[in-house]
Amino acid sequence: MSTAQSRVKCERKRSREIFERAERVLVGGVNSPVRAFRSVGGEPLIIERGSGQHLYDADGNELLDFVCSWGAMIVGHANPAISEAIADQARRGTSFGVTTELELELATLITRAIPFIEKIRFVSSGTEATMSAVRLARGVMRAVITDTRTASCRRRVLVSLRSELPNARECPLRWPL
Repeated sequence: MSTAQSRVKCERKRSREIFERAERVLVGGVNSPVRAFRSVGGEPLIIERGSGQHLYDADGNELLDFVCSWGAMIVGHANPAISEAIADQARRGTSFGVTTELELELATLITRAIPFIEKIRFVSSGTEATMSAVRLARGVMRAVITDTRTASCRRRVLVSLRSELPNARECPLRWPL
């Protein structure tokens, strides 16, 4: 074990204290099963801040971030240009619940970069994405929802595809495929 690894593992007093408090109010002490370390013999990290490619835990240990927030941090943490753009927008407001010109600009950039995308719908959750896909299926393929259920943290939707063609038969389809 290298000196850096040993130092990080030994100096976790504040992180442990925070985690003990978290266990009292968060299931398993974390907000995602992915972050639960107990099953792999470790302790969850308590991160205080990030800068560039590094994370800093509650004890001040510097860690190289290989996870990058599961892909969302491709330019690193606290990038100055991105931080300023976020602060600038926050001063103008953060959520309006209606269409904005910035949404139009983003949609235009995406459709220009990927020409086969004709139109876009931005959504806030997997449930909204599934609802939009089902509505599209109903309109385009004459699909009818026959059953919805929630299982394993994923929403499963069963649809029947019905066609206007003679001799067509009902075809069950699981969503997501």
